[in-house]
Amino acid sequence: MNVLGFDPIFDYIRMMNLFTFGWAARALDISRERVSKFILFMHSSMIFDALIGTLRIFRQVPDWLDHKKLPERIKDKRMS
Repeated sequence: MNVLGFDPIFDYIRMMNLFTFGWAARALDISRERVSKFILFMHSSMIFDALIGTLRIFRQVPDWLDHKKLPERIKDKRMS
């Protein structure tokens, strides 16, 4: 997320660790590596939730090839 040469996330982390002489990284666990892992974890969680939601919708219909037995909300693309 680099905006005009400034990364609002990692540049801020670098400044925090510079101003605190590394204390923020040691005591508060504020480091580039930790934030990158957290972002990756959150992204993976969102993908997992999307896949679980898709699986729930898929399992609601016993035979997707029988168009006559599909629920109207699925034919109309309304999933709620």
